[in-house]
Amino acid sequence: MFLAKDIRKLEKLNTAKDNIAVFETPYPVFNELSLEKTERKMVIFMGLDFRLFPDLDQKNYIDVENKCLDYVRKECADCDLYYKPHPAEKDEQNFLNLASFKSIDDPSISEFFIMKNLCKIQYVFSPFSWISVSAYAMGLNSFVFSKLFKTAMGEARADFYDDYFKEMPPQFFINNFDQKLIENKRLIGKGELFEKEIKNALTLKKGAAWFVIADPGFLPIIIAMTRLIKSIDPERGREGTQRASASYGVDPSRKTNLIIVRHNRWDKMNIEEIRPYFDGVHIFKRTFYSLRPRKIFDAVKIAFSAKKLPIGSEGIIFGFTHSGFLENCLISYNKGAMKISCQNKLNLEWMYSIKRSATLSDDKFHQIKSNILYNRILEPLLGLNKTLYLKYGDGTVLNISRYEKPLNDVYDKVYLFENAKF
Repeated sequence: MFLAKDIRKLEKLNTAKDNIAVFETPYPVFNELSLEKTERKMVIFMGLDFRLFPDLDQKNYIDVENKCLDYVRKECADCDLYYKPHPAEKDEQNFLNLASFKSIDDPSISEFFIMKNLCKIQYVFSPFSWISVSAYAMGLNSFVFSKLFKTAMGEARADFYDDYFKEMPPQFFINNFDQKLIENKRLIGKGELFEKEIKNALTLKKGAAWFVIADPGFLPIIIAMTRLIKSIDPERGREGTQRASASYGVDPSRKTNLIIVRHNRWDKMNIEEIRPYFDGVHIFKRTFYSLRPRKIFDAVKIAFSAKKLPIGSEGIIFGFTHSGFLENCLISYNKGAMKISCQNKLNLEWMYSIKRSATLSDDKFHQIKSNILYNRILEPLLGLNKTLYLKYGDGTVLNISRYEKPLNDVYDKVYLFENAKF
C-alpha cells in the first residue's frame, strides 16, 4: 500500500540554516577530578559481549583478546588490574585468561563507573569499544586494540570500526604487542565556546532544562552539562558555592530534570545513585516500532503521558535520543520550548548520509514495515515529526534512525560533540 523510503532520496541537512555547532565533549567541569593528585593504580580492561557478534571469528577473536590481556599484564605490572564485564556478557570470561585481574562487580554502565572513579584510574583499555573514546575524552590514558582484531572481523565490521575511531590520534591505538605503553592522556580544554552557547540558551529561556536520555552512556556528558548550567545561570550571575553532594554542588537556581527512556541497559543501573545529580528524574517505558496492537497502544499512552510533563514555552529540551519516540513527542508537543539535539558528530554523518563507508551499499538499506506504519499513519495522527528506520542487511552492522526532515529543521539548535580535539 505504501512505498518504502529510498535512502538515496532522503534530505540531508538544511544548509541554508546556521544552527549546527560542533563542540568538544563538555568535560572541562571535571578537570579538577581528572587532575586531582591521588595515587592512580587502577587499570581497567573493558569486556566485550563478543559471543553475540554473529560475523566474528570466535576462535581468532579469543586468541587476540588473550594476547591483549597479556600485554596489559606486562605493561602495567605495578598497577592494580581490573576487568569490567560488558553488561550483555554471558560466559565470555570462561574463554579469557584473567589471571591477575579482579572482576568489577559494580553494575553501573562503564561511562558512569569511570566518572565516579576518575581520580583513581591510570589506564583504560578495550578491544574496540567506544568507552575507550569516552575515557580519553575525560582526560584519562585510554587505548584500543582494534587494529589487531581485523582478521577476526568481517570486511564490513572492520571498515565500520575504522570509521568509528577515525578521529582519534595515533597514540590511542595499540598496533602490536611489542609496542611500548606511553601515556596519552590529554589536558581538557576550558570549553569557553560551549559555555557561551549554554549562556545564550539560559538567557533566552527562563524555565527548567530537560535532558532526554535512552543510552546511560551519555550520563557523564549530561551531568557535566547540568553542573555547567547551574554554575553559569545568568539569573544568579556568579559561581555557586560547593556542597558535598553527588551533584558536585553548584548554584541550584536553575532546575535540571532527567527524562529516562528505560530499557534493559538501565536494569544494571541504580537509579537512586543518579537522582542526586538532578532536581527531578522522570522514567518512561521504551517503545519501538511495532505492528503489534499492544505495542501501538503503549506508544499512544506514552504520547499522552509526555504531554503532561510541565516543560512549557520557557523550557529547554536537550535531546540525546535523537529520533526516539518519547523525544519526538516532547519536541512536538512543546512548540515554544527551545529544542536542542545533542549527539556525536559521527552519528550525524551516518544517520543523515553526510559520510558513509564505501563498503556499505545503499541498495542494502530497507525501511522496516512497522516504521512505514508509524511514518504514514501513527506519527501524523499523534501530531509528531515523521521518523525513519532503515535496516542495513540483517541489522548487525549499521541501521539508520532519523527524522524524515533535515535534523536542523526539526530542532532549534544541533550540538555535535567531538570526543576530543587533538
